[in-house]
Amino acid sequence: MKTAIMTMIAVVVSALPVLGAKTVYLKDGSIIQATSAWREGSMINVLVNRNTLATFNREEVDIKRTFPQKVKKPLRKRVAKPVHKQAAMPEQAMHAGAAKTGSETKQKTLSLPSLPEKSPDTFKSKEEGAIRRHKREMAERAAE
Repeated sequence: MKTAIMTMIAVVVSALPVLGAKTVYLKDGSIIQATSAWREGSMINVLVNRNTLATFNREEVDIKRTFPQKVKKPLRKRVAKPVHKQAAMPEQAMHAGAAKTGSETKQKTLSLPSLPEKSPDTFKSKEEGAIRRHKREMAERAAE
């Protein structure tokens, strides 16, 4: 069982360098498996391995097979997102009110929740918090 797993790992590891390989097709029918290939002016540079760099003229390389054109996806037009109905109501009411007379207009307004009238400092709790205690101690030390 261990030998089967080890052979599977060896096969996968040996196939990994092939995945990143670039195939360069020459017009005479030769094929070169390279690490990378790029165009530079009228020359094609092919990095065969870490130490070997080959340079070819454009006439020697089958450009269409070596560097296939990537299919560009058409750009999608952005569609405006619909405005939330609650946020759109006052604007709709204003447009509707402009067409009607003053007595017929009914505008809907948004109301915000009311805030507590007392500030958190005025709430009395059974225990004093660490920050309030520290402030009180600092005030006492400053008064001394």
